[in-house]
Amino acid sequence: MSKRVSFVIFTAALVIVSAVALVRGISAFRQIKRCTESVSAEFIGYDIVKHSSTSKSRYQNYYPKFRYEYGGKLYEVTGCNTYARDKTEGYVQEIYIDPDSPEDFIDPENNNKLIPTIGVAAGIFMDILALYLIIDAVKNRK
Repeated sequence: MSKRVSFVIFTAALVIVSAVALVRGISAFRQIKRCTESVSAEFIGYDIVKHSSTSKSRYQNYYPKFRYEYGGKLYEVTGCNTYARDKTEGYVQEIYIDPDSPEDFIDPENNNKLIPTIGVAAGIFMDILALYLIIDAVKNRK
């Protein structure tokens, strides 16, 4: 494979990965911004997803589930993967929901803004790197 083809593939992959990182990060921040209505929610357990690979490593993801009432309707929702598993069934806590879409919520006890921040920063960095590589390639081509 020529250097030029390798460069094009690497730069395209960099742009795609950066776009995914930016979209995921910005989407997470938008959800945080939309979830403004406070409700009391009952923790009702975890959805547990077990994973295993060919290297015999096994791990589990824990997705907290909540039940709450909003606008006269009962909701049961599942949140994002969490590493803290310190809640017991029946625990009542405040969560923030999107009033226009009450099944979308933020768990303030498990809301880590670091991940979307890293996603946005990494996306911007990769875009700048890809732009630099393209400009450098165009300049050296002459």
